[in-house]
Amino acid sequence: MRVKFHNIVKENTSISNILHQNLKKNINHGQFILGPEVKKLEILFSKLIGVKYSIAVSNGTSALYLVLKYLKLKKDDEVITVSNSYISSTSVIALNNLKIKFVDVSEDLNIDVKKIENKITSKTKVIIAVHLTGNPAKIDEIKKIAKKRKIFVIEDAAQAIGAKLKNKMVGGLADFGCFSFHPLKNVGALGDGGIITTNNKKFYNWALMARNNGHPNRDECNFWSLNLRMDNLQASFIISKLKKIKFVNKKRIKFAKLYIKNLKDIVLSVPEISKYSTCVFNLFIIRCKNRNKLQKYLEKNNIETKIHYPKPVHRMNVWRKKSYLPNTDKYAKEILSLPINQFLDVKKIMYVCKKIKDFYKTN
Repeated sequence: MRVKFHNIVKENTSISNILHQNLKKNINHGQFILGPEVKKLEILFSKLIGVKYSIAVSNGTSALYLVLKYLKLKKDDEVITVSNSYISSTSVIALNNLKIKFVDVSEDLNIDVKKIENKITSKTKVIIAVHLTGNPAKIDEIKKIAKKRKIFVIEDAAQAIGAKLKNKMVGGLADFGCFSFHPLKNVGALGDGGIITTNNKKFYNWALMARNNGHPNRDECNFWSLNLRMDNLQASFIISKLKKIKFVNKKRIKFAKLYIKNLKDIVLSVPEISKYSTCVFNLFIIRCKNRNKLQKYLEKNNIETKIHYPKPVHRMNVWRKKSYLPNTDKYAKEILSLPINQFLDVKKIMYVCKKIKDFYKTN
């Protein structure tokens, strides 16, 4: 039996007729840049998240970058985030000439709220909270800390489209939400895409220009910026896929619960199903002993796995400072991402669980 980590080909071929219709529609109307589908996506996404405004941009990195740029912080003002996320959660801080402050993570792999206050100084202006794997960080507790210090909170919700905390959609819980439509996300483009969510009208009006080279119109420029627009064609693809988000997330949650039931007494740790939040399992990460050996064993048994992420940012060449993040370092050696997508079935999930059990019987 072959168990793929993801099945992007099947995901897109299963709706190829719809995608081809979108292509034809775009060719016929010819509005490829900031066309009608971009605006439609923004309206639909605002409704989904429960915010007033959404701004479609070129990718999730652009979303984070633009929010920090808008805040007009001083050089070396500090931004708190985690090191165990994709590089973009950190790189956007450096690219805005701000100082990176890492906080360690707790067992759920999200930022450890109890360790935030000790990292806050008079220069701390922003907290970027990552909803890793689609599991909501404790935004309500983070906001309480931030409010006392007048600190902005940004949700890095790249992996968390449709996730909820206390029955409220992530991306609408803090000052700004930043999402990605990378092809491997629960809602993926056929290329890149991202979106920013907010209730801040001033930011909304600024971001419409900032994503488009600072143009208020074709013949004027109000400030220097970049081309960070979403292609209209990608917007049309995303709209079609967004209609299936409840189905996709429901399937992923179903398979995640099956993994948890069968592996909770076998590996070091499985994700926790909380009654206060809904994780949408863009990734399903376990912590396990002999991780590298297990991964090779599963590969020999035709089970594809990944590691998200084997090297935290503070261990990369780009980071030349010492950082004491014991949990982040420890978990990086234990984490393993198992196959999770809507095209799996119970038989395949059980096969993965059996092979993991077989491995630990002899290791």
